[in-house]
Amino acid sequence: MRKLFGDEHIPQHHAAAFNTFCRDILNPFLNFHRPCLFASDKPDPSKPGRIQRIYRPKDVMTPLDKLASLPNAHAFLRQSITLNDLQQQA
Repeated sequence: MRKLFGDEHIPQHHAAAFNTFCRDILNPFLNFHRPCLFASDKPDPSKPGRIQRIYRPKDVMTPLDKLASLPNAHAFLRQSITLNDLQQQA
């Protein structure tokens, strides 16, 4: 967020515009369209008991795709929201 908005104080008369921008444009972009790297865990052979995280090209997906790939994805959503609704919104 600091890259986008900067480190400085936002004057109060601009707060409504920032909130509208975040709600309508930034948050849907982050959740539905921006690709993210998700790690795969692999036991580290050189250090027993440790787990090494590997980032593979096949692990790149959007947060919505990752949520949809979980076995009980509907359990993480509010009762009024379904995965179908989110995918149509995307």
